[in-house]
Amino acid sequence: MERPSELRGDEPHHSRALLRASLNGHLLPHGKGADTKLTLSVPFRDDYRKICGAKEVTNLNSDQTKAYVVRRNQTKFWRETLRLVRNTMRLRSTYEENICLRQGGYNQLTSDG
Repeated sequence: MERPSELRGDEPHHSRALLRASLNGHLLPHGKGADTKLTLSVPFRDDYRKICGAKEVTNLNSDQTKAYVVRRNQTKFWRETLRLVRNTMRLRSTYEENICLRQGGYNQLTSDG
């Protein structure tokens, strides 16, 4: 199945920037609507303009005999986002120490083998 020409990367830069800035619609209050449900076949899975803000996306396989569903959950999104920020800050705060530890133990970690 051939993909339509509008899905071949002709998306304007400002549209892609909005998708990135809104974290694929998670930061938009209601996205396309609180109850938007989409069903996508294989050629259309990477059309982020269609799925941005959707509450539920059903992805079909090439034969359209099997599918999997992806649901957007704001609670899980914020929990994982805060976890990512916390872990990043922890790594950043110990970065210099980790560099020194790695450089100090480099000979012990490697061998002449």
